[in-house]
Amino acid sequence: WSKVCTTLKNLQIRETRKTSFGKVIQEYPTKGWVHDIRFSPLGTHFAFVAHDSTLYVANMETKALQTIPLTNLPFVTLWFLSENAIVAAGCDFNPALFTLTDGVW
Repeated sequence: WSKVCTTLKNLQIRETRKTSFGKVIQEYPTKGWVHDIRFSPLGTHFAFVAHDSTLYVANMETKALQTIPLTNLPFVTLWFLSENAIVAAGCDFNPALFTLTDGVW
């Protein structure tokens, strides 16, 4: 029995060493803290809004980042309505709709 327990303990230790939590997939620069982060329904895009009044949208396949600077107050939340539409709202209480057309938001 002790031999079986020792073997199981060794297997558990090896398994925990192989897996990692919080692996960085990609990093993107911002000029303000991030308010909200969302993935598109199919996971093809990743978007976030920051305190610098900018909407950032990344393509998960190419890792390319599109930045959409705005002149209004910063957004604090966003939602993907579909793979091609994002709605964002924030400090000026005026939601905005962004659509993907020919690869550009």
